Amino acid sequence: MQHVKVRNLDSGDAEIVHVIGAIAAGGAERFVVNLACELARQGRRVELWSMSNRTEPVTSAFQQQLREAGVVLRHGPTGRIGVRTVFWFRRLLRAIQPGVLHLHTPNTELLHFLTMLLSTKKRRVFRTLHSSAVPQKAFQKLVFLHATYERTVACGTAVFSKFSGLGFSRLTTIRNGVAFHWPIQTPEIRSKIRAQLGISNGVKVFVAIGRMDGANLVESPKGHNSLIAAWKQSHIARVYGELHFIGDGPLKSALQSLVPVDATIRFHGIQPEPHNWLLAADCFVMPSRWEGLPVAGIEGIGTGLHCILSDIPPLRELHPPYVRWFNVDDVTELATAMDNACGMHELPDYEAIMRFRRDFSIAICANKYLALYFGGGD
Repeated sequence: MQHVKVRNLDSGDAEIVHVIGAIAAGGAERFVVNLACELARQGRRVELWSMSNRTEPVTSAFQQQLREAGVVLRHGPTGRIGVRTVFWFRRLLRAIQPGVLHLHTPNTELLHFLTMLLSTKKRRVFRTLHSSAVPQKAFQKLVFLHATYERTVACGTAVFSKFSGLGFSRLTTIRNGVAFHWPIQTPEIRSKIRAQLGISNGVKVFVAIGRMDGANLVESPKGHNSLIAAWKQSHIARVYGELHFIGDGPLKSALQSLVPVDATIRFHGIQPEPHNWLLAADCFVMPSRWEGLPVAGIEGIGTGLHCILSDIPPLRELHPPYVRWFNVDDVTELATAMDNACGMHELPDYEAIMRFRRDFSIAICANKYLALYFGGGD
């Protein structure tokens, strides 16, 4: 595993600091990077603190994006989060003294809690809930459920509904947004991107994007194993279909073992520009068992793709214009949906996709965060 050099600890007067676990390829991390950049473009002094200094294939692209937007990026002292991270975080808080501290993901909440045990200073601390799942590790779960914050943000209405009865401090909803810097798909764009990726124009391309993690394949949040089972049951491979997985994680090898000799299923790992795979696709598939408000889902719909989505509240919340629904882990329904998708040829409604992009733009999202911080927004 590679590591990046820890930056010098300089004093500063950041208005807003966002804290994430690592500069990684997850949807929450991608969202926070885009949010920090948009806040900086709106004239705010923003820093992004990463607890870990480990890198992934997307790290350098994210770092460049942050530099161009004027966002200060600071890395923790080690690849693994531990005691040194707590003291590093405490020193940063004392030196920078941010006006707003915003935590993302349960591990950042735990880090903040441990740091506060060493300090009595009161701060304006916010957090965002990026998943409808409760952490399973005992201490992390305890902090997640019982720590208090100035405001807790749900990334969508489904997440708000899941946690609204648990007494979280001043729970509100701000839907995730995306920085759409790529065009809506057209046949010409699809053909051009396929040539760059080495994909034939005669192939029906299905793309799934998501981290391959979880306790095991059956309990993994993204449901990739069900998608593989449905692919095998479908007739797609016989009509020149390909299924492309974008993403990585501890379950990747187990998923690959399910398809040792299937040339129609391909694993590409983490990709610095996942939107290119969307632009090359005929259909976006998301077989999730649970979600927050998925950034990958917003990206797939906003590219103008036909979508096949599991019927769960966070995905229903997106109201995609072109969609086939299936029940979670219903392999037969998913296989039928993919077979039927092979016969869909209509072009996306450009105006409908543009409206979707506006509704889920990172600029609108950033404005709502600013209202929350400085304008008493709800």
